[in-house]
Amino acid sequence: FRLPFLPMSSVLDEACDTVAIPLPPPPTGMKVSGMDRRWTLGLVGLVAFALVWASPSSGIVSTTLWASPASVMPNTVRPLTSAPQPVAQTQPPARMAHAAIASRVSKPVPTMMARGLTPHAVPLAPGPRRSWGLYTACLAGVLLTLALGLRLQAWRALHKAPDRIVMTAVAGDGEIKVPDDFKPPEPKTFALPKGEELRVLLAALPAVPRLYLGIIVNGWAPSVANDDDGGQQYSIARLFGKKLVEKSTTPPATRPEQPLQLWEFQGCPYCRKVREAITFLDLDVQFFPCPKDGPTYRADAKGTRGWKTFPHMIDPNTGADLASSGEIIDYLFEIYGGGAQVPFLLGSNPLNMVTLFMAALLRIGPGSSYVASRKPAKPLELWAYEPSPFSVIARETLSELELPHILHPCARGSANRDALVARAGRFQVPYLEDPNTGVKMFESTAIAKYLYDVYALPK
Repeated sequence: FRLPFLPMSSVLDEACDTVAIPLPPPPTGMKVSGMDRRWTLGLVGLVAFALVWASPSSGIVSTTLWASPASVMPNTVRPLTSAPQPVAQTQPPARMAHAAIASRVSKPVPTMMARGLTPHAVPLAPGPRRSWGLYTACLAGVLLTLALGLRLQAWRALHKAPDRIVMTAVAGDGEIKVPDDFKPPEPKTFALPKGEELRVLLAALPAVPRLYLGIIVNGWAPSVANDDDGGQQYSIARLFGKKLVEKSTTPPATRPEQPLQLWEFQGCPYCRKVREAITFLDLDVQFFPCPKDGPTYRADAKGTRGWKTFPHMIDPNTGADLASSGEIIDYLFEIYGGGAQVPFLLGSNPLNMVTLFMAALLRIGPGSSYVASRKPAKPLELWAYEPSPFSVIARETLSELELPHILHPCARGSANRDALVARAGRFQVPYLEDPNTGVKMFESTAIAKYLYDVYALPK
């Protein structure tokens, strides 16, 4: 089983491959006092850097990144010698190959005349100088310290639990086969596997700084309808001939005939942003996991294809080749979102970056480093959605074993919820179907153990 503190691939740039953050494995006997000291020093350094960066007296980017314009300029009136010229229109990045994207032109910045200001002077608002960066950094430092402390304590308790499920590879050759004693567990709604409560808690932490983005689809709206489907469709509750249902008022403008193709890995913050957008837009995607040292898809992406960054997406329906998270998200919302506005936490802004890296730090390790595995002939299929801690456990296992899979996102309001009820007789995530063995099963930790039993190779 890949422990949370194993060496991790980089999360400090879009390629997530330049800087590594090595974290030592737990010492024998669970004596983690040295690890406590490292975490303390690391957190103190992180908070100190954030405070220096956000301080108004530091003279670095915080004054222009977080502070208001009035706090940056002196409280005077500045004369102008001539009227300002309109700002030229700009085009989106040339890499966005699709015609609908390439044709988009950003709006020009309005001139001072258009805003009703004279060309002779620019009045600047009076008031005290504020540094919102200082407040934000202090709050982020406190929250991150508390969250990491909770994670460390939960991790220590998790590995002392006598009844936890241990992931180990099954000895054997390269043949893919199900163990003789394997039996899919009975699904239990809102029940945590015995001994796995803390593992689920740790998996739930990254969604907190991201405000659980991806828990609902675009245009989500609950409503009451007649209960006349015989239980064949998903609903939150059924009572007195009525049912409470969730639908999207703005479903995807067009659904791709073939699943989109995405090369990414679990620990990358930019990859997480794309996964959240996929869930929000309710799009089926085939994943090619690229964990650190992965010999198949990562080697192919960086060697044969010459890609330098992750995530990377190809749309087989249009031929679009997209090489960055921002480019991918703009494309998805333009083509499959009907031109809907990109949510704030999916855009390019400082708060977005901070929360993405906080989420990555809270789940550093699992799913990011390759575990030797057998290769399936067909991609597996997974019904899940990004913020769900149960889905996180299954996705991390698929990622570190480098198993290709098709994700059917099932956020609230998704049409895939009805499809899963029709397919499996109930709704619960994650749900895995393995066409290579014929296995169909629920329960996250049982799915993870099954994947190790069938696909992981012993060292």
